Amino acid sequence: MELKKAIIKKVSGTRRRLQPEEVAEDISGSLGIPPNEVKRAMNELVLEGKLEFTFYGQSFVELPLGMSRRKKSKPSSKREPSA
Repeated sequence: MELKKAIIKKVSGTRRRLQPEEVAEDISGSLGIPPNEVKRAMNELVLEGKLEFTFYGQSFVELPLGMSRRKKSKPSSKREPSA
């Protein structure tokens, strides 16, 4: 479970698109897990709907459109007076 959380954190922590190999190498190095296990966990996250593989001339791993890359602030409940 820690592995999947680390992958989500890595992908959500940047605005640029990351390649699957880049994520696998980074997570592998920081957690001491073989890159193939990281890729397997990414595939599981895709099947769970928590990640997407996209292709724009090359492969990338991203959060699905419905998932926010950063926390959104709550909308203000104050209404402006109408004229």
